[in-house]
Amino acid sequence: MRFTEGRIILSPSDLMRFQSCEHASALDLRYARSEDLKPAEGGDDAALLQKKGHAHEARYLDSFLPDEVVSIERTPDFLGAVARTLSAMRAGTRVIYQGALKMGVWQGWSDFLERVDIPSSLGPWASEVVDTKLKRRADPKHALQLSVYSRAVAQLQGHAPQNAHVVIGTNERVSIALEDVCFYADRLAERLELFVTNSWDTKPEPVSACGLCRWRDLCSAHYEAVDSLVRVAGITRTQRVKLERAGVTTARALASLAGRVPGMQVETTERLRTQARLQLQRLAGSGPSIEVKELETGRGFARLPPPSKGDLFFDMEGDPLVEGGLEYLFGVYAEERGDSQFRAWWAHTPEEERQATEVVINFFVTRLSSDPNAHIYHYNHYEVTALKRLTQRYGVGEVALDHLLRSKKFVDLYRVVQQGLICSEDGYSLKDLEVFYMGERDGAVSTAGDSIIAYETWLESRDQRILDDIERYNEVDCRSTKGLRDWLVSVRPKSAWLDSAPSTELEGVLVDPARETLKVRC
Repeated sequence: MRFTEGRIILSPSDLMRFQSCEHASALDLRYARSEDLKPAEGGDDAALLQKKGHAHEARYLDSFLPDEVVSIERTPDFLGAVARTLSAMRAGTRVIYQGALKMGVWQGWSDFLERVDIPSSLGPWASEVVDTKLKRRADPKHALQLSVYSRAVAQLQGHAPQNAHVVIGTNERVSIALEDVCFYADRLAERLELFVTNSWDTKPEPVSACGLCRWRDLCSAHYEAVDSLVRVAGITRTQRVKLERAGVTTARALASLAGRVPGMQVETTERLRTQARLQLQRLAGSGPSIEVKELETGRGFARLPPPSKGDLFFDMEGDPLVEGGLEYLFGVYAEERGDSQFRAWWAHTPEEERQATEVVINFFVTRLSSDPNAHIYHYNHYEVTALKRLTQRYGVGEVALDHLLRSKKFVDLYRVVQQGLICSEDGYSLKDLEVFYMGERDGAVSTAGDSIIAYETWLESRDQRILDDIERYNEVDCRSTKGLRDWLVSVRPKSAWLDSAPSTELEGVLVDPARETLKVRC
């Protein structure tokens, strides 16, 4: 969105942002009109995504022969670029890279325009829009962007394209029938044009795009200034709407709420009230605190098994930006005969990933066979989800993993926490909870996002120190999982152990030994 020659010029990306968050568009509009707003600087994660996106686009471009492609140079003379694009379309060019497209207040540079054998005013051919996106599956928002470009193409060639296409991060080409999306896209575009000329009031609202939005700092400051309900950990948008309709518009008001909220269960109201109260006490200077929920069968602390000497604490690191995705580090912490050990299995290629999957599952089976009371602890669903995906992809360890799952050998401590207690912190990530049982972290890698950025840096530099930093981070995560388990044991209600008999049938489900030895650090 930019202001030029007395009017606002819109791009297809503006439409995608407007659909996700009208407030972001409102701030874009004010900024384009030179209001004194300070956008947040792009972080390393945004820079990495941009770099990987450009590389993905370049790989697709390289899939064509040089004489099949006409590239449109980006110059300040946008109308001149539009004319050059139209000239290339009229010449029947196989592929037009970075075609300039314009229709009314909408302007943009399409990744690719590709010739199809459908008659139009150009001749016995026409053009269709192709965009490259890093995601592993096409997003409905992509259809909005493609629809805007396709409308501009229709104006140039006198024929509405039937389809538009997305080449996703797996290099799969996904085709979208424009007649299925054009009506919605056109109405949304009209709404955005109306918003530009006669904007209405908006307010910040958390959405999936917040982490990369340049206005995230302004929204965070707003939430703090108005004591927004958004700050209450775990609250949903639907719950906030119900509370606001009942006149409860701040976290402080929620903390002191008396009585019921229409349309909300009493238990939910009480949980949110307690959450708000504990967080406000923490902000006021009190130390970290918790309240344990009433014990429920099969939930919360009832999911926590008694500790056993063979217990394992498991964490994985994955990079979704590698082509096809890659789980590059499998880490396990254990205490054996009073001595603590950490093992790390690295995988830098699909074959190494297959081997690591096989070896790690074998390790689990062997260890748990020697201690039938032991379990594998992890935090949230990532590790189990990744193992399911890997065993299915490579056809190794499926029976063993299925047996471990059916035997309830994996224990998700996030579910124990989520269902078992309420804490004073503003989130429930593993790192949020560490205030209860360990000191502050240090090190060059301190978050999962840092790990991905560091690994991508290693792919270019091959600097062993980077892998060492990632491994230290993974080990801390594994040790933290152990610390969380021990802390949960210390605060659990009496007689809250998981009621399940140990499995003694693991010995027969070992995977065939890996053909090659993986590098393992202990």
